[in-house]
Amino acid sequence: MELIKIGIDKLQPSQFYVNREKLNAIRCWAKDPEHFIVPILKHENELILLDGHTRLYMAKMLNIAEVYAYEDDSNNDIWTLRYHSSI
Repeated sequence: MELIKIGIDKLQPSQFYVNREKLNAIRCWAKDPEHFIVPILKHENELILLDGHTRLYMAKMLNIAEVYAYEDDSNNDIWTLRYHSSI
């Protein structure tokens, strides 16, 4: 698995909910950019965040501009079907 550094503003969330309990738990240990590693899916010209929305929110609160990501294409077919059925 290759980690790449990506600007937070370049990531497209796939959900718009942040869990308050998770946020409080993350606050205890997440302080540095190295603590924020998220899976992404490259779809057309977008980098879609598959998981870690609460972690990404915390990174933004800490003024961290870039996080580490890895490409996860295991959900590619499911995402493509879901994306195209919502158009």
